[in-house]
Amino acid sequence: MPFPLLSLPIDLQILVLQTVDKTIDLISLSLCSKRAKTIVKSLRHLKLDLCEIWIKDGFHIHLHTGLCGLRFELTEVFTTGALVRVNETLGGLDVWDEFPKSWRVPDMTTRDWIDHLREVFLVSENSYIDFGGPFERDTLRMVLRGLDMKLNHIRNPLSDDHLKSALAVLPNAEELDLVQYQENIQFHDKKFIKKVSMQNYRRLDLIDFCPEHFGSLDNFLLINAKTVAHSESKFRKTDIDRFLKLWTRGAMRRLEYLFLDFSELIPDWDGFLEGMECVKIAEKEERTKTFQHSLTYRHSIVRNTEGIAIRRRTDGVIATFNYENGRFDFLFGINLFVV
Repeated sequence: MPFPLLSLPIDLQILVLQTVDKTIDLISLSLCSKRAKTIVKSLRHLKLDLCEIWIKDGFHIHLHTGLCGLRFELTEVFTTGALVRVNETLGGLDVWDEFPKSWRVPDMTTRDWIDHLREVFLVSENSYIDFGGPFERDTLRMVLRGLDMKLNHIRNPLSDDHLKSALAVLPNAEELDLVQYQENIQFHDKKFIKKVSMQNYRRLDLIDFCPEHFGSLDNFLLINAKTVAHSESKFRKTDIDRFLKLWTRGAMRRLEYLFLDFSELIPDWDGFLEGMECVKIAEKEERTKTFQHSLTYRHSIVRNTEGIAIRRRTDGVIATFNYENGRFDFLFGINLFVV
């Protein structure tokens, strides 16, 4: 016998729904009617912080807060009546239920699903879109139109056209990850790569991407992002020495934090600092920099064990740096404590 939930007073409706164990069952209820959707939205514990969209072997919508979340997989996408399957996630991994829930709502498109889930779960932020599979550019742009996705994560672009299409889907993203794990992928449109590097990104993460271009310090100096992470850097000692000297003369003025990952490099502090204005900083001075690196948040503690920093000639901005276990951290800012 059906339970007359909607016939109850509103306070009793909420009390009943708070006893429901499965969030998935609440989603099913939210699809029944506009009134049912409103009731489900009133449950404060459904609030999730982030909305992420993955393009892999299908179209995935991931809602989560902290370690826990829900992942919705859509097949037969970009048309009405897409088949939607949901799984709970823990630490980014699916927690497969014995009988995973799925829906097919005939009159809902992919964008309808995105809007419905973001509204029901009171999502406060659109985090990123992850391009890890094939897609049709114009159709995907229509689906994502109006969404304020902050991060564009592009994995293993296969060609210039593939990279251009992925960037065209989110032309106003504040952050960009470019990941290239596959070998022997050549990008021939160097002018376009240079144009991308000169965009005013808040953060640019290069994960072994286009080493024949960004392996050149001259090309690297054209990057205009505030935070830059360059994994698998091929820079040499002479490149680091030249970078520091050019920075003191005004290169990469927007840069606030730089992370470089080297396989083998032993710093030559005397050589690096020769000819630059050095200042002493407090011995125990530390700065914590939090940035998103390869879709995970890294807390980087920048310790200057040498107790020195360099000053930019043009405006007096101070930079401190650290080398540890094959990685360089550079932190720039006028507010560093100076002895």
